[in-house]
Amino acid sequence: MIVDPDFPDHWKTRMLVDALDGDEAAPVYLLRLWAHCQNRRTAAFENLPQAALKALCRFPGHPNKLESSLAASGFVRREDQILIVVGWEEYNASLIANWSNGRKGGRPKITHGLSTGNPSKTHGEPIRVDKIREDKTPLTPQGGHEPPELFDQPQAPKQTPTATQEEPPPPAKDRILPPNWQRTPERDRKRTRVLRNSEAMNRIGRFFGRKPTTLWTVAEAVAFLTIKPTPDEVDEIERYYKAAIPKDHDYRRHDLDTLLNNWPKELDRAKIYKSNQIASQ
Repeated sequence: MIVDPDFPDHWKTRMLVDALDGDEAAPVYLLRLWAHCQNRRTAAFENLPQAALKALCRFPGHPNKLESSLAASGFVRREDQILIVVGWEEYNASLIANWSNGRKGGRPKITHGLSTGNPSKTHGEPIRVDKIREDKTPLTPQGGHEPPELFDQPQAPKQTPTATQEEPPPPAKDRILPPNWQRTPERDRKRTRVLRNSEAMNRIGRFFGRKPTTLWTVAEAVAFLTIKPTPDEVDEIERYYKAAIPKDHDYRRHDLDTLLNNWPKELDRAKIYKSNQIASQ
């Protein structure tokens, strides 16, 4: 488990400290949670009650206070009865790969550029779980500025930072995508959840029966934040999707992902439908 030297001063860590009423032991609670993930070799815990979370972190306060603070800071979330430690698997990908290789007998030996398969018990190099990773991939939270992200609120034109001027990270309350989401493989973005839904995201989600408490996936949020729909466009689509249209003339999308990836075309259909309704009156 790799932790950056400035981990105690990272903005997410400081959010956790503030949420716990200035408790400077908050980083230690988080490290104990990450250590539990490493010991159990998973970031998802089924039927882990708040009292158990409090116990494994050795938090002295109320169990609900700890989990709500970790969730507000973006470190954990619950899906049904499963507690998920957000980002732990992504930032420990090399460690997880070592575990997988260890089950298969270790990394294959390479001879003249060709793999000879799994090494023998006497000649294979053992892979230690606690081996320091060569890629130096930092465990979140990490120091420095986060990679550029998309936000649901309109942003003012930004000036290109000079060599002596760095662009400050956006306020934590404006974040939708989790930190370093770009490092999440494409295949996993449909399973990884965002930090929060915006009001517009919840409106669009209701077209397909989504509850506001159901967080969108990273893939859905990226599609939404890429098209950057205006309030007028959302109104237009909402009227179209609430309209009573005969089944044989209903060409509306049936799922959120398809709508987001065909937004311009669907917006044109909504405008045409509105024009036809006005013309028929």
